[in-house]
Amino acid sequence: MKSIAPLLALYKKIVMLGSVNAVIGWDQETYMPSGSIEFRAQQTAFLSELSHSILSGKDFRNALSPLIDFATETINPAITDPIQQRMISEAHRDWKFAVSVPSSLVSELAESTSLAQHEWQHARKTNDFDRFKPVLDRVIRLTYQKIDYIGFAENPYDALLDPFEPRMTVKKLDPLFSELRGVTQTALKRMASVEHPPLPVQHFDLGRQRWLSDDLLNRMGFDLSRGRLDVSTHPFSTAFHPTDSRITTRFSATDLMDNLSSTMHEAGHGLYEQGLPIHYFGTPLGSSMSLGIHESQSRLWENMVGKSPEFWEGYFPILCGQFPELKAIDWTTFYQFVNHVSPTLIRVESDEITYNLHILIRYELEQLLFSNTISTGDLPDAWNQKMEAYLGVRPDSNANGVLQDVHWSIGAFGYFPTYSLGNLYAAQFFEAAQRDIPALSDQIRGLDFLPLRDWLKTNIHQVGRSQTPDELVETVTGQPLSIHAFERYLNRKFTI
Repeated sequence: MKSIAPLLALYKKIVMLGSVNAVIGWDQETYMPSGSIEFRAQQTAFLSELSHSILSGKDFRNALSPLIDFATETINPAITDPIQQRMISEAHRDWKFAVSVPSSLVSELAESTSLAQHEWQHARKTNDFDRFKPVLDRVIRLTYQKIDYIGFAENPYDALLDPFEPRMTVKKLDPLFSELRGVTQTALKRMASVEHPPLPVQHFDLGRQRWLSDDLLNRMGFDLSRGRLDVSTHPFSTAFHPTDSRITTRFSATDLMDNLSSTMHEAGHGLYEQGLPIHYFGTPLGSSMSLGIHESQSRLWENMVGKSPEFWEGYFPILCGQFPELKAIDWTTFYQFVNHVSPTLIRVESDEITYNLHILIRYELEQLLFSNTISTGDLPDAWNQKMEAYLGVRPDSNANGVLQDVHWSIGAFGYFPTYSLGNLYAAQFFEAAQRDIPALSDQIRGLDFLPLRDWLKTNIHQVGRSQTPDELVETVTGQPLSIHAFERYLNRKFTI
């Protein structure tokens, strides 16, 4: 029997290098001195190129070639174990992508995006798109080169989608998003006249907010002995191993939900990382299967739990313990405040209805950009026009418009659609959890989140990369991916 041990030994080196790169990426976003950026960019480029050279090198090909027929992509019939077959298939998929892109381009992209991210931070603070444009131009130019190397069957944007959402294409996504746009706009019109209930508190102590964040993490089952919570401008999560998951949040003295929502959102990501199958770490099956599935975990916790009536019926007394002034209202009023619908300029501050419109705007702009319909310099005006057309608001500055997201600075074109896919996955998964846990509503009301955490770990986290997203959705929910569960969720929650 052909052994996959040589292949897995090489693959583990790649995973370890990725883990180290994630450590310095986390440091760059949290504690790194600002003057260190140029050397950090060199470190990132070195690790990225080294990892790529192993994956695309002769030794990896030699380890893979006895296990799979490169021409037909069929597994050697001597390999009968389905887990090993899946490992080989996923390793081959990773190898195909790697050998299509030269190591020099991987290194140049890593260094360019590290520098571009730094420039983006300054440009956003100073509302200076002209400062950001040259480095963004370079990232876009390199991304065009990457598309040319990867190739595509129908649409160049498919080459950008696939690394984030494997096997997703524009052909599959466009009709799904077209339906989502209609459902979203209908719900927005329905809720447009609902008044925003005021809060009796205008200032929220940051120390008390931190206490609430830690309390929520503990209740959700996020293991702080295998993870930590820090502060960053743009909340994010990363992980180096299932025993080391890092998440960040942010605090606003005037917006309590900015922190609470960010904390629950990133904790959802962190729980996924902590729940991955540790026995598969270092193999192709030890990671998450897609960013859309990853996002489903954060959106499920942030919205379907953290913005539910059951949650606030149970958690509002805890909140009042930290902010006694809130006792002037009841939990139903606070629930209405949390779920108020109103178009805003900022994606991460938007409500559940308008959020998907923010994503559709970015998705459409990226397609225009990589079909040569618009250029980098056109982005600010194109952004503003779409915001006005879709949401009825026009950015008052580029900082609140085209500069608000980090993604383009790090070359993450094709990433944004996974956010809306996450909403759709989350709705289907939550319906399945309600089916399998009849007492789920009462458990959430009683702030007992561990049964849901355990259900997600068993049905989604522990699967790792042993299934495709489409296979996982079918297995867990019994239905293919669609907008129907999300539409039912919006209609139940947002009804006048």
